[in-house]
Amino acid sequence: MGYKTRISYDPGYDTSTIFICAVTFIVLPVAINAFLVAILMKTELTSEASRRWFQGHSSVVTIICFLSMTNLHVFNIIKSNIWSASIFNAPFSTEFQTNLKSIVLAGLLLEDVPQLVLQSIVFAAGDSSPITLVSMI
Repeated sequence: MGYKTRISYDPGYDTSTIFICAVTFIVLPVAINAFLVAILMKTELTSEASRRWFQGHSSVVTIICFLSMTNLHVFNIIKSNIWSASIFNAPFSTEFQTNLKSIVLAGLLLEDVPQLVLQSIVFAAGDSSPITLVSMI
C-alpha cells in the first residue's frame, strides 16, 4: 500500500497571469539571446583569424555559445586570456565587442528590469516567502 502525498499551495491570488509572465520573461530572453548569438557568431566568422581560432577550439566555442543563451557575459570567458592559454584568447574584432556590449545593455533593460518588476508584483501581492525575497537580490 502506498501513501499519496499531495502538497498544495494557495497564495490567495490568481497565479495564472503571473505564471504566463514569468515563463515569458524566461523563455523569450533565451530565444532572443540564441538568435543574437547566431548573428554575432556569423558576423565574427567573416574574419580569417577568428575563423581559424574558432575551428581550432570548436568544442569550447559550442559550450560558450550554448551558455551565452542565458547570459551573454559568458563570451568574456574566451576573451579573458586566463593563464595565457590560447583557449581563452579569442581574437574578437572591435566590432564584435562593441555589438556585444550594446546587446548586453539592451538585454539588461529588456530582461532583468521586467523580471524585477514581476518579482515586486508578486511580493506586493502578499507572497513574502523566502524564495520571493531571495530572487529579488
